[in-house]
Amino acid sequence: MCGSSGSETASQPFDASRLISAILLLQRSLSVVQCGLLFFLFLFASYFGVVWRHYVVGITLGFGIFGTMELATSTLRTHLGPGFDGVYNIVLPLAYNCSVLIWLTYLLKPQADQSKVQIVPRNELEEWNQELQQLLLR
Repeated sequence: MCGSSGSETASQPFDASRLISAILLLQRSLSVVQCGLLFFLFLFASYFGVVWRHYVVGITLGFGIFGTMELATSTLRTHLGPGFDGVYNIVLPLAYNCSVLIWLTYLLKPQADQSKVQIVPRNELEEWNQELQQLLLR
């Protein structure tokens, strides 16, 4: 017998706006991580002995600049709504192209000499191993 009975449950419609919101939230989270990477580089570059002409700095700088611009534009897009889409669609590809130019510049120029490690850090693995064995034997 054809027909619908009252016991059948109707499938819920797909909510695209929630999916888009989740994707935009994930995108902003990734941008925050990229900005943190740039901050981390600026803060600890000299500690790790990374010179500013090293290609790692260029790659990080490119990702950091793109992440910063993406975070700023997506935040403005969220607050200003669809009226900001035109600016968003121009600024984001421009930021990406700038990042690619930074990457190419760093990768095509000759590498700077890296500084040698003067003091080797003390290795405490044997002490940790002994303490762990004593803990496990209890």
